[in-house]
Amino acid sequence: MVKLKKFGAVLFASALILSLAGCGGSESSGSSSTETASSAASTEESAAESAEDSAAESADDSTAAESSEDAGTTDAGGELTDYIYFDNSETKWETVSAYWWHSEYARTTDKDGNDYGCVQITTEDGGEGYEPTPFPGTPMEQIEGTDIWRAKVPLNAQFIIFNSSVSDDDAHAGATAYQTADLKFDENENAGQIYTVDASTEPKAGRGVDKTKFKYENGEWSTYAG
Repeated sequence: MVKLKKFGAVLFASALILSLAGCGGSESSGSSSTETASSAASTEESAAESAEDSAAESADDSTAAESSEDAGTTDAGGELTDYIYFDNSETKWETVSAYWWHSEYARTTDKDGNDYGCVQITTEDGGEGYEPTPFPGTPMEQIEGTDIWRAKVPLNAQFIIFNSSVSDDDAHAGATAYQTADLKFDENENAGQIYTVDASTEPKAGRGVDKTKFKYENGEWSTYAG
């Protein structure tokens, strides 16, 4: 009888040990499931972050493209509308100058407020005034790699002549000179525009002391796109 009780106790203890081992197994399985779920959540979060990064990069690329397009409206010297332009591809003058004036000899400046296309003088009564710069006027700047020449927009000018940079004295001494006709000019209308000579018609020679000065009578203004 005592042996039976001991045998029964052993069986009970064995069952208890197996039962505990089973709980430990369940806890291990639950831990594994939790880790799997956590891993899946981490993967989803990484995918979401990657998508956000891609969207941000696309936005940056788009902004860069827009900036590149905007850059096309400017050149190395500033806004295109800060200048007027001359197309020298037909005339092929060695250098180009621009002579402008106001019919009442009023002061002419550039957009920075500098005296431009005029010289300051002392009047007979001792005051100060302005008169046009001697011909050929202001040297224009060639845009590198092109036949386009430019000058800062003259303010308060009413007329302009593009020319081959030969002075009146040199022309009267026999030097060959070329120029456009006297062109009406408006700083608001002509800023950012380019003038192109109509070279299909031969330039007309002047008379007397101006016989070596040749004038292109026709041409047109158009918007300069850079």
